[in-house]
Amino acid sequence: MICRLLGLVFAHEVTHESLLVTAAVALVAVAVRALCASGAAWASHRASRAAKRRLRPLIFFSSMMFAPLHSDLVHFS
Repeated sequence: MICRLLGLVFAHEVTHESLLVTAAVALVAVAVRALCASGAAWASHRASRAAKRRLRPLIFFSSMMFAPLHSDLVHFS
């Protein structure tokens, strides 16, 4: 649409209708991009939260299980 509008500008055939159509298409494109960006951010946040909820108990359990082994191997002066 932008290339078409530029072609019309160079050909001196720009009309009010062509400007409105180009503006409407650009506005819709910006709105769709904003919705997609916010949806992707929301999905990323939900996935991160789900992974943290699943992994934190596993990490805590493994650290509690291996903590005595670590303290036996590391000698503090």
